[in-house]
Amino acid sequence: WGWKDDLAASAYVFPLDWVDMGETQKRRYAVIADVWIPTHGNRDTNHEPWRQWIIDGHLMPTDSEWTDTEAIYRTIDMRRKMYSIRSVAFDPANAREFGSKCVNEYGMETYEFYQTPKKYNEPLRELITALHEGRVIHGGNPLLHWCATNLVSKEDSAGLIMPWKGKAQDKIDPIVAVLMAFSEAMFCEPKKPSIYESRGPLVI
Repeated sequence: WGWKDDLAASAYVFPLDWVDMGETQKRRYAVIADVWIPTHGNRDTNHEPWRQWIIDGHLMPTDSEWTDTEAIYRTIDMRRKMYSIRSVAFDPANAREFGSKCVNEYGMETYEFYQTPKKYNEPLRELITALHEGRVIHGGNPLLHWCATNLVSKEDSAGLIMPWKGKAQDKIDPIVAVLMAFSEAMFCEPKKPSIYESRGPLVI
């Protein structure tokens, strides 16, 4: 989520099928993201690339100077009903009201996702690997691609990494939302099916 800046995003990650990757099987994922921008904010939405992204439906403008939380809530409620969303991660430093609303009005499980390397390390490493292996279906979203190119990783003394933006003016909020959702998809991951479920036990 980006509440105080010019972009706000809500991302959804869906575990798909298992694919053979040499000697092991790995999960494929589908990713979608809803991204909002205020038309009276810091960015001129009549300029590129914002204008084209709005035309193509990758970016939703709101008639406001700040993040329009009601537009976000309406979309999340729609997505919840459409996809039967099970859980949601949020940054407790900026979105406690959002967490309460998801529990009390939408009946979803919520998890506090602190902005630390410990929280981001595993989902960031897995997302990078999955992208390189072609296991992420993202529809070629150009806005997410732009945000991903702005992202660099910052490592702590323990070797754990988290997302960081290379330049102050660059935006990474949507890809950060994807990482938080990716973490939820991994956390809620059902146990990998045993080989015996498909072929049965071998009798020796």
